[in-house]
Amino acid sequence: MSTYHDLEERKPYQYMHICYYHQGELAMAVQSAYTFLVANPEDKDILQSLNWYMTRNGYSDEMLIDMERKDHEAKFINGVEAYDEQDWGRCVHEFESSLEKTILQDEKCRILCQDKIDWSVVEGNPEIDVLIASMRASVVRCEHNCLYKLANINGHYVGNLLAAHFEYLHFCHFKLQRGAEASQAVANYLLFDDNPLMKRNRYFYEKQYKKPELFTPSPEILEVFKRRKLEERYLDFMEKRFVVKDGELPPEQADDRNPLSMDFHVEDDFDYSQVASLISQPECKILRAQIDTRERDVFVKELEERVKRLWPNSSFSTVSCGRDTREAKCPRAIVFSAESDDCGEWLGKWYTGCVVVFCDKKEILA
Repeated sequence: MSTYHDLEERKPYQYMHICYYHQGELAMAVQSAYTFLVANPEDKDILQSLNWYMTRNGYSDEMLIDMERKDHEAKFINGVEAYDEQDWGRCVHEFESSLEKTILQDEKCRILCQDKIDWSVVEGNPEIDVLIASMRASVVRCEHNCLYKLANINGHYVGNLLAAHFEYLHFCHFKLQRGAEASQAVANYLLFDDNPLMKRNRYFYEKQYKKPELFTPSPEILEVFKRRKLEERYLDFMEKRFVVKDGELPPEQADDRNPLSMDFHVEDDFDYSQVASLISQPECKILRAQIDTRERDVFVKELEERVKRLWPNSSFSTVSCGRDTREAKCPRAIVFSAESDDCGEWLGKWYTGCVVVFCDKKEILA
């Protein structure tokens, strides 16, 4: 297992770059150092070596090649590039290709897990049923972790990799005037993360297209979601109910022999109809006050309670006014306009004018 983990962490490149440099092969030394750095971005020694190589005669940025870059990574990076360049057609093509390759790479990783048993979890367990259950849990844990490993894109962890694809795809589809595809991308995203910013996109699209039935996840992504949920339930059960301590299992509970639930909640039951009535015109006027007043402080606390009914983990962040374009500081922002012409409108993370911002503190497992 140690050799396998060393290869996963690209340990050979930690030595190869030195060998290549002493052989006079600067390009291969740079590529090896960079390949190791992508998987180990916190390694100060390799970063120092790479910075030193950059000062050598003959160095060029074209040498910065990740020799272990997987197909889904390359496509994801291409998709981000197309998004930044506002090439919406290419954006859709690259991200859909990346998604396909991600799912394929996940399957390959899962196959490898079949003989990657963590024997430490079965050490000292004499009973055959405990041994078998512990081995199975080790395999399932490895399988479930595959997507986490694949989410390291060019040295940056992107969080929930599947959701990250749909975060781009919905907007690129929208720009191509593909309402059905944009709506389905939103529904796919919300299976994995109920981020208020994506719920705001659903709110916007539903107002635009007036067809709630468009927000139906794709069958393939739905199957991935169900499998991951079932794995989470199994691993949670094993961690809580199947822990050997002092050579003994915990006392059996009444539901220990019940099968795992096969029910999966996939409907978005958020009450979008409540959003429009959160703030009234007179209350927007209070928020637009040039200076802090007691009246505004009192109302902000009241508004926070209203928002908490929809987002229980939310808290007030700021009230601000300005003509410049600003970005909400929290990753799960809930932003409402306080302008007279669109008072109470639910906005995205980029905004202008007077707004009130709340932050959802809910933690999402990637």
